Amino acid sequence: MPSPALLALALVLFFVLLAPTDRLRRAGWPPRALGIYLVTMLLLGLLFAELPGPARFLVPILVVGYLAPFVAARVGLDRFRATRQPVVTVERPPIKHVEGPARDVPPPEAAAPSEAEEGRTSRTE
Repeated sequence: MPSPALLALALVLFFVLLAPTDRLRRAGWPPRALGIYLVTMLLLGLLFAELPGPARFLVPILVVGYLAPFVAARVGLDRFRATRQPVVTVERPPIKHVEGPARDVPPPEAAAPSEAEEGRTSRTE
């Protein structure tokens, strides 16, 4: 049966490790990888507490393992993957050919005078 001090330490470590685990979850890590990360860090922390001899090796691993999710959780791992980004092709609609008015058609202001205008011009003459 583990001692109450070891159980309290495990509980404190668990709650401390929830912050980087949540950061990794928000970065899109699968649940299985999150569980492996949490259990590994918890075991390393408990090993560090029980065995003071390998502390000089475990402390840097624990610090890097704790801070790495806050620095670059998803971007850092994507650099090491050999997958290529998919090529996106955009299909554009055909260009619509629009012509202006023909040159031989007079503009609306210079069109033939209306009947009212014709009547005025005939009276003045």
